[in-house]
Amino acid sequence: MKFTFIFLFLSYSACPALADSYAQLNANVRQYKTRVEDRRAHIKELAEKKAELHEQEAIRAILDEMITDANDLKENFVKFQREKKKLMYEHPQQGDATERQYRRFEIETIEEINTISNIDLRLKGILMKIGKTYAKAPEVVAKENAKQAKEEKREEPQQKSHTPKTEPATSTRPKLTY
Repeated sequence: MKFTFIFLFLSYSACPALADSYAQLNANVRQYKTRVEDRRAHIKELAEKKAELHEQEAIRAILDEMITDANDLKENFVKFQREKKKLMYEHPQQGDATERQYRRFEIETIEEINTISNIDLRLKGILMKIGKTYAKAPEVVAKENAKQAKEEKREEPQQKSHTPKTEPATSTRPKLTY
């Protein structure tokens, strides 16, 4: 009785269906993770687009799209978490081979994504305004010019060594020298 139980247990653990279930779970985890990342990137793009618009109707349409994307993001994130837990607890031996510590993957709200994109846009605008308003210091310009001159001097010998020079020859063909 005990021997048959051990035999059945060993044959069940070596079953290829378990390997398929691991592969399927792993594929689902990767699929849901990419869906979450795609939705997050799309919401960020929409937030940047919304910051540039001034018409209330267009802003409302973008906000509605952001809300539907956020709902999809939450659904996919819940599915991702569920599949990740199944993967961790049903196949812990695979976790030993792939990654010992499971990394956290968290979801952000629309407000967080929106504030991040707004801060990025504001910083880009401020840097552009500073660049247009204030000229560079003469010392900085001199250093940049010196650096460019050094790079041009380094490139000149290399170009001359690869191009052959022609010298007038006594025959009809010019003589090539390196």
